[in-house]
Amino acid sequence: MNDKARIMVVEDEFIVSMEIQDRLKGLGYSIAYAAASGEEAIVKAGETQPDLVLMDIMLKGKIDGVFAAEQIKNRYDIPVIYLTAHSDEATLTRAKVSEPFGYLIKPFDERALHTTIEMAFYRHDMERKLKQSEQWLSIVLNSIGDAVIATDTEGMIKFINPLAESLTGWKHDEALNQKINQIFNIRDDDNKIKIKEPIKKVLKKGIVNNFSPNTVLTTRYGNELPIDSSASPIRDEKGNINGAVLVFRNITDKKKLERQLTQAQKMESIGLMAGGVAHDFNNILAAILGYASFMKIKLDIEDPNYKYVETIERSAQRGAELTSQLLTFTRGGKQDIKPINLNDIVNETVKIIKSTFDKAIEIETRLFNGLTAVRADEVQMQQLLMNLCVNARDAMPFGGKLIVETDMTFIYDHDTSFYVGVKSGSYVTVSVSDTGVGMDKDTLGKIFDPFFTTKEKGKGTGLGLSMVYGVIKNHGGFEKVTSEPNKGTTFKIYFPACDKFKKGAKSVTKKPQQGNEVILVVDDEEPIRMFVKDVLEAYGYTVFLAENGEEAVSIFKKYKDKIDLVILDMVMPKMGGLQTYIKLKMLNPKIRAFLSSGYSPDGQASEILQRGVNGFLQKPFEMNDLLIKVRDVLDMKIESPKEDKKETKPLK
Repeated sequence: MNDKARIMVVEDEFIVSMEIQDRLKGLGYSIAYAAASGEEAIVKAGETQPDLVLMDIMLKGKIDGVFAAEQIKNRYDIPVIYLTAHSDEATLTRAKVSEPFGYLIKPFDERALHTTIEMAFYRHDMERKLKQSEQWLSIVLNSIGDAVIATDTEGMIKFINPLAESLTGWKHDEALNQKINQIFNIRDDDNKIKIKEPIKKVLKKGIVNNFSPNTVLTTRYGNELPIDSSASPIRDEKGNINGAVLVFRNITDKKKLERQLTQAQKMESIGLMAGGVAHDFNNILAAILGYASFMKIKLDIEDPNYKYVETIERSAQRGAELTSQLLTFTRGGKQDIKPINLNDIVNETVKIIKSTFDKAIEIETRLFNGLTAVRADEVQMQQLLMNLCVNARDAMPFGGKLIVETDMTFIYDHDTSFYVGVKSGSYVTVSVSDTGVGMDKDTLGKIFDPFFTTKEKGKGTGLGLSMVYGVIKNHGGFEKVTSEPNKGTTFKIYFPACDKFKKGAKSVTKKPQQGNEVILVVDDEEPIRMFVKDVLEAYGYTVFLAENGEEAVSIFKKYKDKIDLVILDMVMPKMGGLQTYIKLKMLNPKIRAFLSSGYSPDGQASEILQRGVNGFLQKPFEMNDLLIKVRDVLDMKIESPKEDKKETKPLK
């Protein structure tokens, strides 16, 4: 029983009103107010806020009880019970539409009054709880990070949350009672087939339907979004299906990351293969280039054979340049890292291209003043920029505009999720844009692959952009490429910013010198061994040869007091360069050695260099490079080694 519940009585007959009030007090209720007209009831209901209103249908005045009850319910959500002795059919119909909480037919007894009031309170309480529950559920559905659409058993939409409104383009009021197919327009992008009845299985069989991971939603305005979606049945307390709910989300960013990861994995795999090819090719070129340079010094410039040897040398050098590009792509290229200003690189590069590019191409620079430095290899940066500019030129055979731009930007933590392996912080950007022929999506996905080119046969190696990709990754950067057919292309490269510049020492040109020391040459490639032997012996050195690590250790044991220097290859059968060096150093801690390899010092050769090898010579090399490196290491001042157990510890 709602003791002390406050009830308003609306009755225009004074005596009847007093009688009703007395009965209510006798039942334990209190009187909030007694009104004699509909107008008064509306005003006083707002002022006194009763828990319930007993409203006579037939009231004197401009408005009757039905209109007053509607206003009180709509304005204040107060339950109303009608009191009536008799009424015409039209008035009763209006009374039903106003959804009263009960009827009392005059005259009525206390029991009927009490029962009707308590049932009204119970119903109002249940409606209030249901409304609160619906509001809570609506808040939850509107707050979750997924789009939600609910339908009835006929597939008519009964609910759509704000995120679903945003993704589909349809507002709640517009979508309500529309067929799901009209609002949720999807297709399977694998087979391009439109999914006409997305919830048919759910409603018919009562099963959860997880859509293809390649589902695409077409919005109201024709835009296409990749989505992750599923549909589930809505069941009542008896387990009967009375609708379906669709839950979906926009996975554009996820798809982008997946493409980036796939691209990175593909490039890593190609890089491993390309690195192996470059290493083997460097070994072949080492003998060709080496002997060509060696033969040149033995021939007079007037000798008819001199020009043939020079052609061989130039061809070998061109091959060495190609392998260098491959090694750069595989993150194995040799680097001279120091702080540099990309504005200087741009100015230098633009100066070159302005004098060589067709005048039909307008070249514009937009350089950011006060650009922060980046730690980078100056030569590789210029190669990167030159490659991008040449590609832009080739994309504009009939002229156009080439824009080179530098800028600064900051990548925040929340932005790093859009790029694989990117860290937050300050970045320097360099962009190369053209107004050329552009590329489609398929071409964009292959541009960094080694040997992929859109140019005519003989007009490109397909390594230019592979080298660009390698330089970017070598320097901890990342790239964004945008292009459309006939709308041009923009390459935007991001490099981590640094602060300070350090001036490097000026290089001094050296000449090869004679020597009389004993040198052990360890290399599994016979042409390279013989070339090194021939050159060194021609300059006065004594040479021992070993074709693998085991043979090198055996020779060193026998002549360790005579051998002044070891020239060591890295990849060899039986025993590799690292293991060989460790064993040789165990035999003589004062050993002088340098590494000669087709791999770069920043790649697979880095570990052996960290163990204390005295130098590195990248294959392929010319005769003078070899002789200068030999002399540098032999003349190097080396301190007596300290006791270091780690230094002589065998590999596990």
